[in-house]
Amino acid sequence: MTGYWQANLADMIEVLGEAVVRDELSHFSCPLNPDVEQFIKEKALEFGKAGFAATHLIYHSFKGKPVLVGYYALANKSVCIKGTQLNSKWRGRLRRFANYDEALKQYQIALPLIGQLGKNYTNGYNQLITGDALLGFACQKIRETQLIFGGKMAYLECEDKPELISFYRRNGFYEFAHRNLDKDEIGHDTSRYLVQMIKYFSDKGR
Repeated sequence: MTGYWQANLADMIEVLGEAVVRDELSHFSCPLNPDVEQFIKEKALEFGKAGFAATHLIYHSFKGKPVLVGYYALANKSVCIKGTQLNSKWRGRLRRFANYDEALKQYQIALPLIGQLGKNYTNGYNQLITGDALLGFACQKIRETQLIFGGKMAYLECEDKPELISFYRRNGFYEFAHRNLDKDEIGHDTSRYLVQMIKYFSDKGR
């Protein structure tokens, strides 16, 4: 996609220094999803240092200067999927990449996780990028990695909200189950489970 460029958070710290990067992230605002804002401000750097997740920042030009319009964070996730939760097409896809536990009747697979995805509402910068484009950057990065290491699937978890489910379905994700949250994951305004979704990339990467 033209007009945008990406920056790996770890690379930014190496070039600019941690203090400068922290100041940059402190201006990120996402009132629609406090978890997205909290992650980029309080957890992204630490998760990157520990190797838990890699955060990628998306920039766009605004009034002649680059501004942060959104970000996504990727990680690895071990996922268990019961065969009964899938139709025959998805079972066929999983057989190519997953291990099947006959006793538990479930597939076990390590997948790239889109752990966070959010737009920056500061100064209206969220209007400079669509949700589809932001998710597209995350999927593109996953495909670039899979062309080196193999794999054709991605995984994410989201709140059970019609607009979110519709958004991810429109972008090729398939809902297969719910995951109950651990006690330390439950917030005051969140549900007690997340919807689990997977995406299969065709040879064209979509």
